[in-house]
Amino acid sequence: MSIQAIAGFAYDRRHPASPTRIARQQAAQEMAQRESGQGATPNQAAAKQVNTALETLKRYIPTEMLALYMPFISITQDHTADANAGILRWTYLGFVLATPALVWIIYVAKAAEAGQSWSWKSLPYFEGFLALIAFSVWGASVPGVFIGQQWWISLVALSSAVVLPLVDSAFGRKA
Repeated sequence: MSIQAIAGFAYDRRHPASPTRIARQQAAQEMAQRESGQGATPNQAAAKQVNTALETLKRYIPTEMLALYMPFISITQDHTADANAGILRWTYLGFVLATPALVWIIYVAKAAEAGQSWSWKSLPYFEGFLALIAFSVWGASVPGVFIGQQWWISLVALSSAVVLPLVDSAFGRKA
């Protein structure tokens, strides 16, 4: 999910009376999918469960950061002698730290677009934290960043599809 969508989700959660345009569109799409999904075969139902799990995980991964991160890592690997792991790790750390900051900046922009005021206290800290965790796990699993560690980092990434939604449900700030 994009950082705009993450921040928009945080805004919509805090301001249910005035949802963003994207939130209204998503609600309409979900309603249409529910109506067309009746009468599905068992195989289709199983595939839908897998897709739902993947979509749930995508909700926490800011796609703009991923779209920038991959070229940064690739270019760094191509232009550093012996694939200097130190530079790759600094690049990774920079993206990890930038992820929640961008969630908050987009939230402020969405509030301004809706004509709402914002304060430091109202920033979506929890959503920024979830984005930070999701990106941290995913970014670490990219080959070459933590050489020889991808197998277990990838397992953590897969597990986050279960854990992050549970944490969000349990501790997420509702309207």
